[in-house]
Amino acid sequence: MIVPHGGTMRSKASGRLKVGTKEKIVEVSRRLFSEHGLDAVPLRDIAAEAGVNGAAINYHFGTKEHLIREIYRQLFEGLNKSRIKALDDYEASLNGKKAAPEKIVRAWIASTVKFSTSQERGGIYWVRLLFHAYGVSREFVDQSIGEQIDHITTRFVEALHVAMPNSSREDLFWRFDFAIGACLHILIDKRRGHRLNRISGGLCDTEDNERTIDQLVASITASLTAPRLAKRAKQSKPKKTSIRRLPKTDL
Repeated sequence: MIVPHGGTMRSKASGRLKVGTKEKIVEVSRRLFSEHGLDAVPLRDIAAEAGVNGAAINYHFGTKEHLIREIYRQLFEGLNKSRIKALDDYEASLNGKKAAPEKIVRAWIASTVKFSTSQERGGIYWVRLLFHAYGVSREFVDQSIGEQIDHITTRFVEALHVAMPNSSREDLFWRFDFAIGACLHILIDKRRGHRLNRISGGLCDTEDNERTIDQLVASITASLTAPRLAKRAKQSKPKKTSIRRLPKTDL
């Protein structure tokens, strides 16, 4: 057997790729976690489904926490590269011209939608795994996801601010976070009985990736380019009421 970097083995006789033990554990884990939740799947079930000895999980990952961290790291690794490449390529094409907010949004949205419907690195499980992560509210899960996405959010918000120098960075951060929610919400539509397709009488087809991308880009761009909000006046803090302590003689 020839074992290239990453642990995937290639048979000399057939030339076919075989998934290594570590990769098999990750593949099975992200599928089971996406179907049942992070807390509902014990390691023994993962080992049985992957056809490996329970000790193999301990050898490759040590703990369930480290396994979960690796799953989210892998999920975002390829996605983040495609997002940044799309933005870098667009900015490089400008040749000194002013960037269009719609194009920046499209660089982010197109990469995200396409990844969520692909088999590559478990893209089809990505949205459900995010919802499970937000649902369990574990500090290490929040930290793991933050490590993968915080710098991406900042990169896109800064690009938008350059494109709209008169905009408020506060507004952009608010609205970009709203946009993340909108994107995830529509991408989960296939897992909620195609609700949008049903209530629209078939007008809205979330199986159509290109239409989904166009609608998200239009909606999010409109939000990001809306007039900036006026600063709220700072409210004065209420004065603390002093409590008079009675002397002992008054008791």
